[in-house]
Amino acid sequence: MVGISSSLVLAVATVAMFFQLFLKTLVFETFGYGRSLDAFGKFNVTCEKVEKVGLDGCVDMWLHSESGLLYLVCSDSTSRRDWFPTYFSS
Repeated sequence: MVGISSSLVLAVATVAMFFQLFLKTLVFETFGYGRSLDAFGKFNVTCEKVEKVGLDGCVDMWLHSESGLLYLVCSDSTSRRDWFPTYFSS
């Protein structure tokens, strides 16, 4: 009986260590288990759609929490090529 209980304790300890080292980050941070979501209306903001302004992509966003404005760092393909001339020259 002692052999079974000690192997059970060893198995539980192994699973607990595996969870702490590997699965905890995956479950809680990657998949977001236990994360609460708030409704969009709670933030008291209005959205404005930006129609075809000639931008090809946005790479960064900053939210100004006091005003609720979202600032985007965007550019078109020509501007991006001018910023990184050695990357696009080859």
